[in-house]
Amino acid sequence: TLLTTRYASPFSSVHGKRVWRKLEVCADGSYVHERNTCCKCAVGQRLKQHCNATHPVTCELCEYGTFNSIPNNLDHCLPCTSCNQPNANLEEEDACTPGRDAKCRCKKDHYCSETHECKICQPCDTCDSVGIKVPCTSISDTICNTEPNPGVIAAIVVPLLLVILGILAFFGYKYLKGKKMQQELANCTGGTSDERNPIRDEPIPMVKVQPLILDIAETLGWRDMKDLAIRSGIPDTRIDAVRLNHPNDTEEACQSLLRIWVEKTGRNASVELVQSLRRSGKRDKAEKILEILRKTLDA
Repeated sequence: TLLTTRYASPFSSVHGKRVWRKLEVCADGSYVHERNTCCKCAVGQRLKQHCNATHPVTCELCEYGTFNSIPNNLDHCLPCTSCNQPNANLEEEDACTPGRDAKCRCKKDHYCSETHECKICQPCDTCDSVGIKVPCTSISDTICNTEPNPGVIAAIVVPLLLVILGILAFFGYKYLKGKKMQQELANCTGGTSDERNPIRDEPIPMVKVQPLILDIAETLGWRDMKDLAIRSGIPDTRIDAVRLNHPNDTEEACQSLLRIWVEKTGRNASVELVQSLRRSGKRDKAEKILEILRKTLDA
């Protein structure tokens, strides 16, 4: 701001001409340029032209993106501070104006402990394992509990256990599915590679099974006998009828169903019986029945 008081005398000479001498009172202070006392430019302005004996100082407003926060005689304005520096975690709190620089602050969940202008904000500690004692502020980091928080531990451990159980269940399912497919393949192709290997499987004698019904049925059991009957094509209705005829005696039911199976299978019943058990993975029972068949040959 320029306050000018004009006096009638004395005169001063400029280029041989007499001009009025002016006494300038500067609200924002003054500076001397070539023996002339000039007023400083106000806040938000910069110097465009110095004063002289006939003209006061010329100032102009700072351009966008620049500022001057104090009265000055600078021929330029200062660049505004940017709050968008990469990885600085800052955001703009107050925009830059011609008379004031921009003011930055830390983004949410970040802090800066510097007492002066902050250049970089650090992320607040989340205290995942122990929990928060004092929340984070813009000028101080989070203070964590010294002892683990049971609630926090549970929130971490329980989901982790569920993930582990899920993984175990998945691999268990894959394992059982693979075993089932392997068994089905064995049934379709005549057993596993070991069961199909004629070197490992001893020859099966072809003997009459009827005299050995009691011993074979005792070794075989109702469950495997029923499975054998189903796979050989005996109708379910006939199997159920056998079971109904012997409701309280599975051994009698097994013997009766074995007789039906032997009659259906014919002369090759002894060989088919052992081979069928081998194909279904019942090798232990197959070997026991094979021993029963061999005893007939020894006798």
